[in-house]
Amino acid sequence: MLSLWWLSALACSFVCGIYNGINQVYKMPGLLIMIYRGLLVGVMLLPFVMTHRPVENIWFYVFCIAQGLAIAFNDYRFFRATKAFGAEVSTSLHPLAIGVVFVLWLVITPSQIVYFFEHPLRLLAVVACLSGVTVAILKMCRARAGKKALQYLGPVLFTLAIGDVLNKKAMEYGAENLTSAIIYYMFITGIVCGLCNLWIFLHKRGSEPKTIFKPLNLYHGAVVALAVILLMVFKNSAMYSTPNPAYVSAVILLYPLWIIWANGLYLRWHHSASYPRAGLSSVLLLLASVIGLIFLH
Repeated sequence: MLSLWWLSALACSFVCGIYNGINQVYKMPGLLIMIYRGLLVGVMLLPFVMTHRPVENIWFYVFCIAQGLAIAFNDYRFFRATKAFGAEVSTSLHPLAIGVVFVLWLVITPSQIVYFFEHPLRLLAVVACLSGVTVAILKMCRARAGKKALQYLGPVLFTLAIGDVLNKKAMEYGAENLTSAIIYYMFITGIVCGLCNLWIFLHKRGSEPKTIFKPLNLYHGAVVALAVILLMVFKNSAMYSTPNPAYVSAVILLYPLWIIWANGLYLRWHHSASYPRAGLSSVLLLLASVIGLIFLH
């Protein structure tokens, strides 16, 4: 039977586009949307948590909590960036985290360095992809908004790489029951990042706690929470059946293109609309280079 893993990965890519571009439309404060992104995900998953056996390895929970803290920082900063710079510019920089992951793995696994020096052609291919990323960034930074977005999201590119390591370790320690591990992972990370942002929100000068319970805000928050859950369902379904997990990552990284396509339609229907847009050629070069790194890693 032909494996259809790519359909799940493509669906995840579309959901990623919705999730990462949603605050360009909603214009919600980063802290508020992160409260919903965390706590509403936890509430929605609570029935599943209560009906699935907990993971026994304590280290699983340690890494889940650490990942929740990383998500609290990453997504809050990213949502603020999409509100300020537009979704296209912000999400076009997002894939750069893969390059940071690549370098991080070289640092923590020196055997990878030996491997690449034993395979010089592959090393040259990696260097070519890294050069492509550099050229794409230089082209995008010609725009003032692109420079500001890169400066603002720079720390996120590093913490996203750390988050990938934490995610991998959590799944390794939860391998005794993968279904429970996925459910508890989403639940714990959601509760942790939601509570962190709630604490900051309540202690921020000028914040009004009653805004959390406004019907429109709750509706927008529920959309964000559902997008997060669907994203993880599609991603894990694709990872389960794919012959190589790099294929799934490559397809998912197409999500900035869906945002560009959606923004193009929006501009066609609303001629007065205006927001920063990343050049299509820069985005394509960036994605091609990052996808090349994924396959070569």
